[in-house]
Amino acid sequence: MTGAGKTQKRRAGGRRIRRLAGSAAILAFVAALTYSLAVGGGRPDLSGVKRALAGLRGVERADEFICAPGYDAAFADLDGGFVTAGALGFKVFGADGQQLAHESFKMSEPMTSSSGGHAVVYDAGGTSVRLIDSAGGLAPIVEPELEIISAAINGNGWLALCTREGGGYKGSVTVYGADGDMKYKWYSAQGYIMSAALSRDNRELAVLSLGDTGGRITLLKLQSEQVQGTFDLAGGVILEIKYTPDGRLLAVAENSLISVDGAGTGAVVRDFSGKYLGGWAIGDDGLTALLLLDYGVGDAGTLETYDARGAALGAVSTDSRCISLSVNGGVAVLWRDRLSLYDASLRLESEFHDVADVVSALARADGAALAVGRGVAKVYDSA
Repeated sequence: MTGAGKTQKRRAGGRRIRRLAGSAAILAFVAALTYSLAVGGGRPDLSGVKRALAGLRGVERADEFICAPGYDAAFADLDGGFVTAGALGFKVFGADGQQLAHESFKMSEPMTSSSGGHAVVYDAGGTSVRLIDSAGGLAPIVEPELEIISAAINGNGWLALCTREGGGYKGSVTVYGADGDMKYKWYSAQGYIMSAALSRDNRELAVLSLGDTGGRITLLKLQSEQVQGTFDLAGGVILEIKYTPDGRLLAVAENSLISVDGAGTGAVVRDFSGKYLGGWAIGDDGLTALLLLDYGVGDAGTLETYDARGAALGAVSTDSRCISLSVNGGVAVLWRDRLSLYDASLRLESEFHDVADVVSALARADGAALAVGRGVAKVYDSA
């Protein structure tokens, strides 16, 4: 009886320790959230919250990732991990820097795209494509017979693969689930397909094409082959489209940022006619950054940000050349002489000048950025 009592007491003590540890973790998280609200002007700084959660989970974060020769032409963040692809194939690294997957095959124009814990590697102009998750797992996809134009992935791992097409069509879009199974296919008979975007709920598909009169966005539901709506930009070219969390579509055109609803009705968010688009980026949360130059030559201009609803968030003037621009909750800009990390409102959080060999920067959801250089991608943290 006494021994049993002691055992029970030790168990109760263990429970108290676990409760105390849990309480401390909760208090730490609440403190991080409270601080993020304070610095965010009443809006939570999600990157700070995610950093706090990562710390509570005890996740080891690598300071750098190795980019081996032949695998160092295209890059993507993978929920804190890293995907690097090149002429010889691709490699996948976990957030701790350990290699999770590696496959060798030839690519003429390697490309990557990612969203959350999913990524796609493909050969633009070729027929090779790989769908990857954050654990390095590969979904079996039947590779297309005709050349790949572009590929886009949503946060659920669903893939929209745009390819050339025969039989009088000007391209097609095939949608695959995260398991690699084909879910939907649509053929374009009018405009040449450039890219596509999938909604977060895997129900809607937007296809960007270019015809004789300008850019067109065709809106479809994956349960039907019937077109739900179209948006035409007469005499203009649309450069990129992306779904926002509320189901609307953002489109970056040559001289405007446009919001398009499910029926194809467009509203100009920002008209920058008279400016020159020097760069842009759209995040999964709808955060959009535009670099607008004052002249056709030179680097003088303004960097601006907008939220998913089209509200202006911030603006900063610049006269530095922009090498790379990326958004992921915040904004990472590789200027000619420095790497600058901003929050969504373009408040400068950190700046680094040891970037002489850096060629590209990727913003991460945890508030850090990956600076990709010769043979290595280094993590620069804004904290």
